[in-house]
Amino acid sequence: MALGWGLVVIGAALAVLYGWIFCAVPPARAKTVVKTLSVASLVLAALALGAPPAITLGLALGSVGDLFLSRSGERSFLAGMAAFAAGH
Repeated sequence: MALGWGLVVIGAALAVLYGWIFCAVPPARAKTVVKTLSVASLVLAALALGAPPAITLGLALGSVGDLFLSRSGERSFLAGMAAFAAGH
């Protein structure tokens, strides 16, 4: 159980880092990594803590959406929105 909550803390720390440093910068590899891992760590936490599969899948699709939305271009935007829609 400690692993799951540790992953939640990591996700929260990455979200704060993203908001503090990367939120207003143009697309970059570091921005993509931080944005995606902030939610991907929650996916791993959900698995470790035994969350329902639908919650875990929704988080995973949200992480994929963040990956696409951190990149520039219409295709990335549409793919990100599709992932978020599927996650919801």
